[in-house]
Amino acid sequence: MVKNRLQELRWNRDWTQAQLALFSNVDRSLIGKIENTERPNPSVETALLLSRALGVSVEQLFQIE
Repeated sequence: MVKNRLQELRWNRDWTQAQLALFSNVDRSLIGKIENTERPNPSVETALLLSRALGVSVEQLFQIE
């Protein structure tokens, strides 16, 4: 099982989903789906874009439990 810390890391920066979408070039609706585990396993490209925008590694963003 993969656990994502997307919402936590976004909140730590006081960013909205729209701001993260702007900074990462990932659609806001996809960010919402990842946070709500409707789409728990994003593509590698999406994971890289999000982790770069948040300034963390992919491993810090998505953790295998």
